[in-house]
Amino acid sequence: PVTLATSQEVERLKQLVEGLKVEPETVDKWLAKCGVESYEEMTHEQINSLIQYCEKQVLKLSLTGGNK
Repeated sequence: PVTLATSQEVERLKQLVEGLKVEPETVDKWLAKCGVESYEEMTHEQINSLIQYCEKQVLKLSLTGGNK
């Protein structure tokens, strides 16, 4: 059985995307790769993979002081 993303996971990813200022084109690529039209349609595994990726980006930014 497929486990869909929880509302908490969806909200967390939205916060990360907003905080990191992820380009809409990038979000569109993520959705297309997952074969969905919204975060709510993602599986638990798909959304957690994106959350982990975004959290790594936050960590990188915090370690470099925001310099890319």
